[in-house]
Amino acid sequence: MENFFFNYYFFKEVVNTNDKIRTINLNENPKKFNLALYSVEQSEGRGRGSNVWKSSKGDFTSSFLLNRRFNTKELGQINLSIVFIILKTFKSLYKNVDFKFKWPNDIFVNKMKIAGILIETNIIKNNILYIIIGIGINFISAPKLNKSKTISISKFSSSIDPLGFFFKISDEIVKVFSEFNKIDFKEMSLNVSNSIFSSNGIVKIKQNKNIFSGHFVKIDELGSIIIKDFDGEKKLTYGEML
Repeated sequence: MENFFFNYYFFKEVVNTNDKIRTINLNENPKKFNLALYSVEQSEGRGRGSNVWKSSKGDFTSSFLLNRRFNTKELGQINLSIVFIILKTFKSLYKNVDFKFKWPNDIFVNKMKIAGILIETNIIKNNILYIIIGIGINFISAPKLNKSKTISISKFSSSIDPLGFFFKISDEIVKVFSEFNKIDFKEMSLNVSNSIFSSNGIVKIKQNKNIFSGHFVKIDELGSIIIKDFDGEKKLTYGEML
């Protein structure tokens, strides 16, 4: 087991949690500890590509920075691990809610978005020097987005404790990444596959200008999505589920 732990940072407000934790790592972290950052408010959240992440005071805005080397081939497993952790934590706290995973990085409830993940890296020659994991969760607000409807935890629970959720997520990240090289990713991917977001088993994936449609087969142990159409099975390593 690695000696894995976090140095914690707490703020009332930041512009962007991923940017803030990156700045701390560059300017205030000479020993390159792993960092965990929680902010009560975030004014300029962002998602994948050109997407934005809107939040209000009382929502969950945090970032985690792992100062350890990964190979770029492990990126899918890193994302899979974070999705697994968030689903596990949600399901332990809100047992009667059906949380769904919309590949590759969103969590939905009742076909509405409730959480998102943004992973950013510093890569040199196929080696990841550090990885930043940004997580946003709608605890209080359900902001209007162009691509999907949203929902907040306050709609189905009076248990609103984003800071407590932050510590639970932190503990789970420590557990998983302390044993990252020993994880049974096949079992983990099966667990995540059981929570896939689909319409009667049919999924659509946008990859650049192409759209692939077919029956969902599984999320594999590398974090890729496998679908099956008339031509057989297809493995997609990147893209966005529609």
